[in-house]
Amino acid sequence: MAPFTWQLRQWQQLQSSLQHDRLPHALLLSGMQGLGKTAFAQAFSQRVLCHHPAAQGMACGNCKSCQLLRAQTHPDYYWLAPVADSTTISIEQVRQLTTHLHTTPHCGDYAVAVICPAEALNAAASHALLKTLEEPPGQVLIILVSHQPEQLTKTIRSRCQQLVFTLPSAIEVTEWLAPQLPRESSDISTLLALSHGAPLHALALSQGNGLAEQQQWMAELTAFMRNDYELTQLAQIWAKRTLSTVVAQLSSCLLDIIQWRMVGKRSVYGERIGAMCTHIPVVESFHLLDKLYDAQRSLNGFCALNSQLLLEDLLYHWQCTLIRGSV
Repeated sequence: MAPFTWQLRQWQQLQSSLQHDRLPHALLLSGMQGLGKTAFAQAFSQRVLCHHPAAQGMACGNCKSCQLLRAQTHPDYYWLAPVADSTTISIEQVRQLTTHLHTTPHCGDYAVAVICPAEALNAAASHALLKTLEEPPGQVLIILVSHQPEQLTKTIRSRCQQLVFTLPSAIEVTEWLAPQLPRESSDISTLLALSHGAPLHALALSQGNGLAEQQQWMAELTAFMRNDYELTQLAQIWAKRTLSTVVAQLSSCLLDIIQWRMVGKRSVYGERIGAMCTHIPVVESFHLLDKLYDAQRSLNGFCALNSQLLLEDLLYHWQCTLIRGSV
């Protein structure tokens, strides 16, 4: 595995640390979703565990360690993520990981754990992980992948060396994306606009029903703002979908509207949805954005949420802020 072209700076930084035996015990890979942070974490994990790395600093792909990783049976590699239908990483999962990390590596010098997404750690799990970060056992590398690092506790962030991944240029994304698109695919500029320039998100939209689903969501929100949908009716439709995705779409849309109104930044959401707003009060819009972010954080909490009620509440405040003009 190799990093994407827009990740070479971060890769070279870690490669230098590894070569000079200055690799930290914990890394925090942060940046918006769709930049390939998870793939980067997997590629660097393979490099750390590889027995015979290539001259250019990549894993060889052929040694015993690389073969075990490919077969998903490596005894020194651990992947921590929400299980089944859960949206959180539990304290039991972290305790099991900690137990494994305190054992001597089986195949080499290092044990590597990847936690993705790190913001899925619930409060108890975060506290348990913090103990390991404060007193790391031996040759261990813990990689936290986060799309929303602000949701992590300050103590967790302070114990990690942070690598920030930013959007590549539109030219770089286009050069990477174009060869992978079918000939009948939609215009690349549309994919970039809907994905906010995130390469992997743009690619995902081009495949299957991704683009159609995104456009359907926008059509439904547009209909709601034209009063073609009742609030409870739209909430009922959206409650059947992945709640975290719907809330993230609303957050992204509102942020686009604010940026379009305040600084004239062009975007699909800003121009199509923002133009429908009777007015866009700046202070109230940021309050609504905070409410959407709070809802995203609630999805990582202990309690099971009622999707219908949560969406009704969010749509009510959306309606009050951007349509009626009073909260």
